[in-house]
Amino acid sequence: MEQTNVPESGSRAKIRESFLQLLSDKKLEAITVKDICGRANVSRGIFYIYYDSKYELLEEIERHLTDGFIEIMLELRSAGIYEFRDSVRHSNNVYFEKYFRYIRANETEFRALLCSKYQNGFSSRFARAIMKTRLETFRLWNYPTINSPVEMYREEVLSSLYVSLFTSWLNNGMNLSEMEMARLLVALWRPLSNFVSKPGGGHDK
Repeated sequence: MEQTNVPESGSRAKIRESFLQLLSDKKLEAITVKDICGRANVSRGIFYIYYDSKYELLEEIERHLTDGFIEIMLELRSAGIYEFRDSVRHSNNVYFEKYFRYIRANETEFRALLCSKYQNGFSSRFARAIMKTRLETFRLWNYPTINSPVEMYREEVLSSLYVSLFTSWLNNGMNLSEMEMARLLVALWRPLSNFVSKPGGGHDK
């Protein structure tokens, strides 16, 4: 019985790296599997062992980036509302610093998806995932249901703010430290967050 050729070690990583390089300079629609394989120096057969299409490859990368970021948000949720309020009040921005450390640790992927010359939709999908997680956290923290247009608009703006700040940081070569970026995020975030209703009524002051 003839043996099936086993893909060389690292082929999947090469495919991902090649795709990310292409995505930085070309529209997603203009990238072909042939382009990806040519740059990665692998055969089309190897590509299709791992992925059905370039769209599945993009989805895998996006899911990895988003899931890792959401894990940090869930750490914050687990800490509880009072610890969160206290940390922000005393400028102990440990969770916000984790956000930026995560962006730095995954710089290549985030740079390709957020700083590309062409829109690929990731920034919007990333912002929606952040917004969804924030809203779920509010419910678990027993905030009143967010149903007013003003509050919903605030959440859209806040989530987009996160992504815009990450993008600006990447575009500027991450020239500020994670601590400095965390302080900046809190400074921008705090006024809008004052619209959040406290459990049982009222607003933050």
